[in-house]
Amino acid sequence: MLNVDRWPELRDPVMVYAFAGWVDSGHVGAGTIASLAEQLEAGKAFATLDLTDLLDLQQVRPTVKLDEGGIRSVEWPHMELIAGRAGRDVVLAFGPEPSIRWRDVAGELVSTALRLGVVEAVAVGGMPGMASHRRPVSVLASATSRAVAQELEPLRADYEGPTGFQTVLQHALGEAGIRSMAMWAQVPQYVSGSLSPPGVRECSPGSRRSSASHST
Repeated sequence: MLNVDRWPELRDPVMVYAFAGWVDSGHVGAGTIASLAEQLEAGKAFATLDLTDLLDLQQVRPTVKLDEGGIRSVEWPHMELIAGRAGRDVVLAFGPEPSIRWRDVAGELVSTALRLGVVEAVAVGGMPGMASHRRPVSVLASATSRAVAQELEPLRADYEGPTGFQTVLQHALGEAGIRSMAMWAQVPQYVSGSLSPPGVRECSPGSRRSSASHST
């Protein structure tokens, strides 16, 4: 599945990942990844994962672009992996949430993380909630082990039910022995379809919660 241009040489990197769609209210994950990508030193995309056969293309459509001669080309949906440095080595992974074969895609990303020597993984995203845009954004955390959970607060410990690919990957990374956690900004339901800058800010590097979670 993975198309690699060139494997980067990294030292104990942290992986930060997010997926667009149902699991990213307020585009918090997309915004956080974009913010991180801008801050990376020598940041470079090194691999893509083609999602053409793993998506409902009526829900996540290909896009067209025009070249200098006005000729259209089609860009198919994919995940992109970027490596760089922001105080420590970082791997970013972002793209649409797959529609099918979640175990296969998660396995591919876990294998990639192990090959790169990833020691820690952090998921970022937004969840719609009964919140007001006039109040500070709260961020809830989840973890795959008791030891990691004890370092995070407040934990999201009250939810059982349908989940997204983000959580499936978090669980798979944890089973592979990689410290894995997630931060979920609570975005007001009535603005969940628009970018939530406060949510991005709370999940981005430098925030109190990001620092407490040992992300970059």
